Amino acid sequence: MEDFFSNIVESQLKEELIALRREFHKFPELGWQEFYTTGKIMEYLERIGIPFLYGKDIINRGFCWGRNETAIKEAEQVAVQRGMDAERIKKMEHVTGLAAIIEGKKEGPVVVLRFDMDGLPEEESSREERIPNKENFCSEHMGCMHACGHDGHMAIGLVLSKILWENREKLCGTVRIVFQPAEEGVRAGKAFATGGALKGADYFLSGHLGMGNQTGELVLGTYGFLATTKLDVEFIGVSAHAGASPERGKNALLAACSAVLALETLCQDSRGVSRINVGTMEAGSGRNVIADHALIRLETRGETTEIEEELHAKAVACVKGAAAMYGCRCQLKTQGGAPEAKSDKALIQRAKTALMEEELIGKEQGLIHTLYEEKPFQGSEDASYFMKEIQKHGGQALYLGIGSNITAPHHNIAFDFDENSLFTGVKVYFTIVKELMKGEE
Repeated sequence: MEDFFSNIVESQLKEELIALRREFHKFPELGWQEFYTTGKIMEYLERIGIPFLYGKDIINRGFCWGRNETAIKEAEQVAVQRGMDAERIKKMEHVTGLAAIIEGKKEGPVVVLRFDMDGLPEEESSREERIPNKENFCSEHMGCMHACGHDGHMAIGLVLSKILWENREKLCGTVRIVFQPAEEGVRAGKAFATGGALKGADYFLSGHLGMGNQTGELVLGTYGFLATTKLDVEFIGVSAHAGASPERGKNALLAACSAVLALETLCQDSRGVSRINVGTMEAGSGRNVIADHALIRLETRGETTEIEEELHAKAVACVKGAAAMYGCRCQLKTQGGAPEAKSDKALIQRAKTALMEEELIGKEQGLIHTLYEEKPFQGSEDASYFMKEIQKHGGQALYLGIGSNITAPHHNIAFDFDENSLFTGVKVYFTIVKELMKGEE
């Protein structure tokens, strides 16, 4: 494996990485709707001969949060219209995502890697100076774009799959490379982590491009992921004429407004960071009608799972109390979630040693000029479900920060990243996996 990255191969891999990334960028899909994307990944793996699992073999359908079944059916139809084989879509059984399986020739550990797939509901910037516009790979899916780098993550995962497959006779153990849908809104991590994706796993690796880290920087161990729950609350009242008989109504809009105001007072906690936010409210049917329906979408976050769970419980009590105060009912639906997570220090040190032995760090012409052993990340990521699950069973986990210069903040319509970082990502993952699966000296 040491000689795999010759200069000639490097140039070919860089070209392939960029081509794959741009292909994915042109047709982004929202969470749980990535049927065309899943199909393209399947086609790539089949061309190489890499087996894969999908559907019930790796997904716990009890935790497929935040799905819109109407939108899913439409996405299946669009995938077929775009040229994806209808039978392939049918075999997915309405659930996206898959896991490539690469078995070494000798026994050894099970290593799981995870790469996210979904885009965001944003209309991509049409500014001519942007590279996606200049190079003609802007999103062709109106109202949707890859604004967080997941197109790059998939490209890294596929090329890494090919390299590992071509070197499988030198591997001791098994690699599963998971392509996960619906990371945005943290809606699918638990479904995969409690499905078959982590069965018998000893190590877990994932990571992200950019996220405050510049090209040439690498974070080995990310920590500080905030535990979170995403919640929809529907308030159900009774409509009535606002002028003739207001007393006969039960105002769901007022219940929702009272809940929103009260929720914003809940997140003080001396034990650590906590967050609460109501992102949207929808209510009412007309200015002269007592509103019989209101919907709010909110999230709670906490530095620890304990803090978040207590905050979430307070939020539930709050919305139920607001509903009761106005004689309304409320229905609550969990739409996503993730626990806190930390990378394992022992795995950080092992990865650092491997990268230094391969001379990837600190060389004048090296890929990585600045290495951080650990760095905080105060957001939420459902890779944390994988991390917690494997650690619970004695395994180790690592979440990497792969530096990449970006043109605008993540989730911004002008977002783009430095494509040179794709090759860095492949080499970093490959080097760590090779270390974990090298067998007995």
